Amino acid sequence: MGDGWEKAEEEPRIKARMARTDVSFLAPGLRGKLGGVVFVRADCGSVLRERVVGRDPRSPAQQAQRDRVRRVGRAWRDLDPGRVAAWRDYALGLGPGVQAHAVFSSLGVRALLAGAPAVPLDPPGAPFLGDSVRLEAAGGPGRVEVAGSAANGQGVVTELLLQRLESANRRTYLSRYRSARVLALPGPGTVELPARPGWWAVGARFLFAQTGQATAIAELGVVQAAPGSA
Repeated sequence: MGDGWEKAEEEPRIKARMARTDVSFLAPGLRGKLGGVVFVRADCGSVLRERVVGRDPRSPAQQAQRDRVRRVGRAWRDLDPGRVAAWRDYALGLGPGVQAHAVFSSLGVRALLAGAPAVPLDPPGAPFLGDSVRLEAAGGPGRVEVAGSAANGQGVVTELLLQRLESANRRTYLSRYRSARVLALPGPGTVELPARPGWWAVGARFLFAQTGQATAIAELGVVQAAPGSA
């Protein structure tokens, strides 16, 4: 599925033990959440805003997300007319109603999350098809474990996501996954994610740091974190 904005027939190459579910952002008038930001409808189309949750969030991860949103916002305001036109053409090619600012913001935030040193100012020149790494999830004492089969390709990182469930048989929702860790897998091995005891749905996707493109979230399954320390 390319970067989440590409056409539906472009399948990600992420492999998992459990079922895979694709998600698309091609709906006219984008609305909903993306990590720590939210798309809202305005007269000019879809607008990216920081998502406020209760009291002013000040954890290191939340402050880092705020900084990414601010940097992307400044980059859009400073774009020269030629680049703005290029983003509008790119958005037009993704489907009816897709707004250039929304695409730029989404890809920019994800690029910074993936470790890019700066916001990408030009639209992607090609689809991003993901990586060939196979991922499997398991539970452990006070943790969730994700095993990777190989190192990520050049410029690619893996984002691991978790969704807490009340029981093993509860339905999962793609919109409820929360980023737990973003890293470049150095080779075959296991990544440990601290987790409270209970049931967790585990997801993953690949990000391309240069452009911010991403595969759709692949659901790796439901696992149980047992009592104990990670």
